[in-house]
Amino acid sequence: MTKIVIEVADIGKQFKRPVALQANTLRDAIAYKWHNWLKKLTNRPATHTQEDSFWALREINFQVREGEVVGLIGRNGAGKSTLLKILSRISMPTEGQIRMHGRVGSLLEVGTGFHPELTGKENVYLNGAILGLTRNEINKKFDAILDFSGVEEFIDTPVKHYSSGMQARLGFAVAAHLEPEILIVDEVLAVGDAAFQKKCLGKMRDAAGEGRTVLYVSHNLASLNTFCTRGIVLDHGKVSFDGDIDKAVTHYLKGIFPLEKGTDGFSQRSIDGFKIITVKIRDSNNHDTPVMRHGEESALHFHFENKLSSAPHGLVIGILVTNEIGIDVINVNSIMTGATLAPLPSAGEIVFQLGRIGLLPGNYYITFTVNSSDGVVCQIYSGLSITVADGDFYGSGKGCLTTRAIYMPECSWSIRNEEICAS
Repeated sequence: MTKIVIEVADIGKQFKRPVALQANTLRDAIAYKWHNWLKKLTNRPATHTQEDSFWALREINFQVREGEVVGLIGRNGAGKSTLLKILSRISMPTEGQIRMHGRVGSLLEVGTGFHPELTGKENVYLNGAILGLTRNEINKKFDAILDFSGVEEFIDTPVKHYSSGMQARLGFAVAAHLEPEILIVDEVLAVGDAAFQKKCLGKMRDAAGEGRTVLYVSHNLASLNTFCTRGIVLDHGKVSFDGDIDKAVTHYLKGIFPLEKGTDGFSQRSIDGFKIITVKIRDSNNHDTPVMRHGEESALHFHFENKLSSAPHGLVIGILVTNEIGIDVINVNSIMTGATLAPLPSAGEIVFQLGRIGLLPGNYYITFTVNSSDGVVCQIYSGLSITVADGDFYGSGKGCLTTRAIYMPECSWSIRNEEICAS
């Protein structure tokens, strides 16, 4: 078993924030005025605020082993960045203990660890010295850092003149190439372009493959799901889940979408006179079913009520299906499929018929739209979800044996000898 490189025990971080004093009674107002008048006589500043404390983190406990790639997940304000600052020794915890076994390279907010008056080159050597590297060791890595960052033209310019993207590129290049045993990366990569983000993820994969430990914060759930093996979910400053990354993402999304109630309780916006009443899932025998089954045909039936005085022209009906990590897996409309749509009756249903379901088992979120040449007639924009249950897509009796994909294709396998291939 690999050794433990990060130990976090009962970590808590408390902050104080000023709160304006309010006089709720005449007595309070007179007391505040008198108090501040006395302070002026003694040349002390008047008091208009008092301090209110809050815990950004509380009772945080976990261990990370060498070579693990851990994603920190949580809403804005959950405490992710505060925790990373503590692990990077930028901030001290109010309570608890941390033990870090190895050199730590971190990329948090843009510019963290850089001296704004120093040039990019000087900051590279400064960061290397902080990590305990000799000048010769930094010299050997300098060209690789420069090439990766793409700021060669400005390397002798003070960092204060760099854009946020340039600072992020140089900061990541320094953190990754100076080969710390523990690499900590915050959402700061979002300021880079797509090509640079791809390079960064590749570099982090290389670091993990070399046995180094990576802690990664991102709101890109697809990136977390493909890159990390473990997820820690923070909620209101506490750990609400710690385990496999797939389950961590699912746990996080369930907290974000508490209103997702299958085909009940959806939210819609529509023009006066038109409304979706119910949504039903039906199987290949036209029977109502609570779930779709992997490998079987299903349909979504949108029952509507139409009291419009005139029929909408140029109807286009579309559906968007998104998986649990925010990836669009189906995006199709009636124009793309060449469908001929009849006029909307006063009451009826719109049917979205699916062939054999290739989607992997799991939960999916639906956006459904009815458009006309005059604009949106109706849109279900939240609260509608479906569940795809496991099934036997290939008729092999094996079911679905993977969770690291999005869609199962119609396919077959064969082995041919060389003579057949030549013909």
